[in-house]
Amino acid sequence: MNAKIDFIEDIHMRYSSLEIDLDKKLKSIEEAETNLDEQFDTSDANTETNELDSYPQTLNEARKRNKKIIEDLEKAKARLRMRVMFSPLDEIHEKAENNYFAAIQTPLKKKYGPIFV
Repeated sequence: MNAKIDFIEDIHMRYSSLEIDLDKKLKSIEEAETNLDEQFDTSDANTETNELDSYPQTLNEARKRNKKIIEDLEKAKARLRMRVMFSPLDEIHEKAENNYFAAIQTPLKKKYGPIFV
């Protein structure tokens, strides 16, 4: 019984030391990330939204701003296009559906409900 407890205690000590090492590595990674964030925050004072939200003073600035907005919209449109997949099966299904509903349209009104088979 005592040998089992010693074995469990050894395993616990080994894993606790690994946990301490991982915590140290995690803290160093978090510090590096905060340093990078601070560097990017200070270097990127004019963000994209600030550029687009500022009112242009001259005609050339307005043209540049409008061109930038159009480029951003085109990129967003392209991203949306990539996410939506067109399948020819959709078109075939729509045609078959339209043909079916066109074929079942009758001038007489049915007095009974739908029939399920």
